[in-house]
Amino acid sequence: MRGFPSVLRFLRGGVPALVLLSGGCTDVPRESAPASAPESAEPSAGVRVTGKAPPALGGHSAVVMLEPLDGSAPGALEGTKYMDQLGSTFHPKVLVVGAGAVVEFINSEDVFHNVRAVDGESGETEFNVASPPFVSYPHTFAEPGVFDLGCDIHPAMAAFIVVSSTPFAVVADEDGFFALADVPPGSYKLTVWHLEAEQRSEREVQIGGDGGEVRLDLSP
Repeated sequence: MRGFPSVLRFLRGGVPALVLLSGGCTDVPRESAPASAPESAEPSAGVRVTGKAPPALGGHSAVVMLEPLDGSAPGALEGTKYMDQLGSTFHPKVLVVGAGAVVEFINSEDVFHNVRAVDGESGETEFNVASPPFVSYPHTFAEPGVFDLGCDIHPAMAAFIVVSSTPFAVVADEDGFFALADVPPGSYKLTVWHLEAEQRSEREVQIGGDGGEVRLDLSP
């Protein structure tokens, strides 16, 4: 654990307030965009995949994932993600991260919490740590899976972390709408995670190779 300055409060969705404030500075150098793309650059052959999954339940949105069936390893989602505790609520309520990625758990209020993460499949506790005010705790989720988050001090607090082995993974909005960009053509295992087990599904889908947009209807 390490101290976390109170000025770095994280807003809903895990966006640092400091980043929003920095946008008003006029003396920050900005890198100019090139006048044109290099001649060797090729347009993306990926497909935009959109659709509608089952709507959110209790504020917990569905997660849509596409995993290549040909055994290719396109990598996973990269970068540190953030899970905040504010207003005795986890923000966001559903977070998607890549296998091997770090999640920074933050307490942005003057209330003592803890964070308990339980593997949704095995029922084993991944970790259970104290979360004092304005302190953060980093944790690496090494393997794909779904983890239930809770606070033993405030039992009403609940969130979920979905760890994906593919970069083609996204949290749908509350109505179930989702979009995945630059998906290479091919055969995929489509997985829909939802808080309600009856709404979860897996099936094979084919993504066409002519670019443009492919729409999938995942409603029950």
